[in-house]
Formats: sequence, structure tokens, C-alpha cells
Amino acid sequence: AKSCGKEKGVSLDVMAAQLQTGDVKVLAKKKVSDGKMRIQSCGADKGDLNGFLIARKDIDKAKVMGFKPVPGNH
Repeated sequence: AKSCGKEKGVSLDVMAAQLQTGDVKVLAKKKVSDGKMRIQSCGADKGDLNGFLIARKDIDKAKVMGFKPVPGNH
């Protein structure tokens, strides 16, 4: 999502469904921050991420689908 933008980005539910399609069970989901400082300017990236708690055994499956661990949360 971008500052001042009307687009909300991809919803938690849509991304959770993508994980489940890849046989990854989603245990919990929430919006998280990437923890970086951001400029407050229209069009700038907000740094919001969709965060999912999954079993350690499913991490490689999620990575193959393009998901990445959030630094400091794995």
C-alpha cells in the first residue's frame, strides 16, 4: 500500500488463501510493519506487510510460493 493511495494492497484473506492452495496451514494472520522508518509523502510505500503464522515444517513450501520470513520473527 502507498501513502495517500486509494488501493489497499492485497488483503490478508486473499494471501491466506494463496498459502492454503499450496498446502500451507495458516495458524494466525495480521498486518505487520517492516519496522523501517518511512517518509510521509504521497506515493511512498507504507511498509505494511501481511503477516502469517505457519508451522515451521511449512516454511519451505511458503518460500517456493514467494513468501518470505519477516526479519526477527522466525
